[in-house]
Amino acid sequence: MVSYPAKFSMFVRFIYPPAIKQTIYLMKYKILLFVFVGLLIALNAKAQDFWEILAVPENFAGRSMAANSSGWVFIGTNDGVYRSCENGLNMSKIGLENVILGTFVDFNNYIFAGSGPIYFSIDNGEKWNEIITPSDVNEIYVNDDFILYGNWGGIYTSHDFGSTWDQSLLLDLSQVVNSIVEGEAGILFAGITAYFGNNGVYRSMDNGDTWEQAGLHNEYISSLAVNSNGVLFAGSRGNYFTCLGGVFKSEDMGNTWIKLTEDIWVTSLVIDTNDIIYAGTEVNSGQGGIFRSADNGQTWEYICSGMGAYPSVEGLCLSPDGYLYAYDTKLYRTAEPVYTSVNDNREVPATGTISFYPNPATDQLTGRLTRKGNCDGKYSLSIVSMSGQVLMEEEISLVSGMFTIPVTSLPAGLYVVRLTANTGIFQARFVKR
Repeated sequence: MVSYPAKFSMFVRFIYPPAIKQTIYLMKYKILLFVFVGLLIALNAKAQDFWEILAVPENFAGRSMAANSSGWVFIGTNDGVYRSCENGLNMSKIGLENVILGTFVDFNNYIFAGSGPIYFSIDNGEKWNEIITPSDVNEIYVNDDFILYGNWGGIYTSHDFGSTWDQSLLLDLSQVVNSIVEGEAGILFAGITAYFGNNGVYRSMDNGDTWEQAGLHNEYISSLAVNSNGVLFAGSRGNYFTCLGGVFKSEDMGNTWIKLTEDIWVTSLVIDTNDIIYAGTEVNSGQGGIFRSADNGQTWEYICSGMGAYPSVEGLCLSPDGYLYAYDTKLYRTAEPVYTSVNDNREVPATGTISFYPNPATDQLTGRLTRKGNCDGKYSLSIVSMSGQVLMEEEISLVSGMFTIPVTSLPAGLYVVRLTANTGIFQARFVKR
């Protein structure tokens, strides 16, 4: 007689023979393995978000941004300038409080900020100098020879570092200049939003002294960018008739345009050193966030992992060390650089500081070199423009670390004074009025 437990065991072996039981165990193992791998993939995807959200002050609202080659980041807001010397980490307010900053420009580590007048700093925002302008400033373009700024109503040009201004483009007050860029052969382009229609992109062949229309009429142009091949891209925040924005491309200096995207309101465009295009969009146009194209705008990829749901982007900024920033009421930074910065192998100045008085200067500049050890002796002195052109070179002798330089003949602008001796290279910047 077979006992009940034995009968039950025989029944189980009959219903689930050993081979089937082994298969069941294997299936359970595979399910557990699948779940474990899935969790690893999910955790890994989370760890590899494209963006990270940086800490910002309460009620932060970014309006403009610039970053220099030393890893310093500057953000203009509705209540002044914030700065980070750690690639966007540990932001602190540094000045120009209660000034609404419409634009920031980094030009060879000189920081320009646009508001009522134009402010500029030659020491990473420790001190701000003022350039008086005929009107408020919404967009700035700076090069070695002139300064342009755009506003509600036109474009102004100065060839003497802001001492005098000429209005080179006259618009009505319903039109605002949002972007000024330089294309091939020094041709300048200005992107304009005309709220009663018309306009779009303007073009200048003579360093901004005169302008002509260059297409995209009735588009609310928010931003312009040029790639390494001279192809011009324009971002539109909408259209006067259709309300539809998008990205446009011109391969013939603005004579003809091709629309590359549909139904997104583009707030900003930047192009990195590999000609990859990034377009920031506002959430009111749909999902908001960032789109990226690696094929001149033919196809686009949505890259918003780590930003959260429906991120709104007012502007983008590419830093010289390869990070991409996006900002609005939040500040985002790519988790890793999007391109590798190029080491230009410039000579690194030795430890020491040069201070100037007065700065800005008009006729004569007095300098003092401070460093460890004896500063006196012979030095090779050179004055270098922002583009690297040596404008003055002579041998001088320092007494108690002091020296003077006549600067009357220099055009108004920003310059670097470089002292070279066998003990090293020392340099500092000054402004000529």
